[in-house]
Amino acid sequence: MSSFSRRIEGNRDEEAARLQILDQPLERDRTGEKPNEVDVSLVLPDSKQEVKLRLVADWGVGVGGGVWSAALLLCRQIASRETVFRAQMQGRRVLELGAGTGVLGLAAAHICHPKVTVLTDLESYLPLLRENVDRNRACSSDIQAVAYDWNSDPALGAPFDFILGGDLAYNPNLYRPLIRALSMNSDAHTVIYLGVTRSDTGIGFYKLLDTSGFDYYRIPDWELAGKSESGSSRNFGLLVIFRRPMYVLAT
Repeated sequence: MSSFSRRIEGNRDEEAARLQILDQPLERDRTGEKPNEVDVSLVLPDSKQEVKLRLVADWGVGVGGGVWSAALLLCRQIASRETVFRAQMQGRRVLELGAGTGVLGLAAAHICHPKVTVLTDLESYLPLLRENVDRNRACSSDIQAVAYDWNSDPALGAPFDFILGGDLAYNPNLYRPLIRALSMNSDAHTVIYLGVTRSDTGIGFYKLLDTSGFDYYRIPDWELAGKSESGSSRNFGLLVIFRRPMYVLAT
């Protein structure tokens, strides 16, 4: 585990409650907006380089058609600590769940050079996702766009080394399907990075993670990249999630 992640100390319910600001998820409906281009620029301080992604955002396909702040926060975290993340992900298999525009998986592919990066979402998002993959394919990683339904689809092959997600737990109806997808595609060696909007993600999600056999850690706010002087980014957080080891007693 990297040095910028710290294990949550104390009572899990208290920590989950602190992560949550409001009781109900925020309403998000901008489906009447027309598709537009979004440029994402990520500065890499270690290598003194810059990764530029040109994306199409399309709210017409659903809420996943936008570029969300929690996903951008994780993109910037990866960029700001490129050496650490590249050492972890280079040559590995990376999965993004609920990819939408694909911004998070594409950023990881360009910065960290995994062997394969699989971007997934519902079938209805694939045209948008594939267009953004085609626009930003120029990197060493094999980037794939695949339809995946958290409720019903089986595992996407062998467990992945890393799973990424940005703002996936914004609705209580998604908690169980999301954790099912995490369980199906991970093992004890998988590292999961999840961006959350604290006002949307209820305490029930953290409790369900715990009862489903996952440990989670929160990256401290002061270690988050791109934190504004006004503190407006405090509504967003980054979690590091692991499958809890299973111990078998000798008989």
